[in-house]
Amino acid sequence: MNVIRVTGNTKNRIDAIFTGSKYLFFSPDFGLVAIATRISMDENCSYFNVELTEQIKPKLIYKVVEKEEASIKRICQFNCINLGEMPQHTLPYVIDLTLERR
Repeated sequence: MNVIRVTGNTKNRIDAIFTGSKYLFFSPDFGLVAIATRISMDENCSYFNVELTEQIKPKLIYKVVEKEEASIKRICQFNCINLGEMPQHTLPYVIDLTLERR
C-alpha cells in the first residue's frame, strides 16, 4: 500500500492510497471521493475505470494515476463510469483496513 499526497494545501486536501490495483482518493471532509480501478494492463497501456463524486475533478485523478504509472512506462486510458449519476459528497462504500505488525 502506497500513500500519495495529491494536494498540498489543507483547505481542499485530497490524499490517495494505491493498493496494487486501485487508487483510493480521500478527502478529510467527505471521505472516499474517487476510486480508479485498473481493469486490465498490456505491454503499452493500463486501463482504468473511475468512479468519482462532485468533490474531485477527473483531471486531478488522471494526473495522479499517470504520474504514479509513469515508472512502468505505460499509457493510461480512463473510463469514468458514473459521470451521469455522480454522488454529491462521498461514494457508497465502506473501507476496511487491517493493521499488521511489521
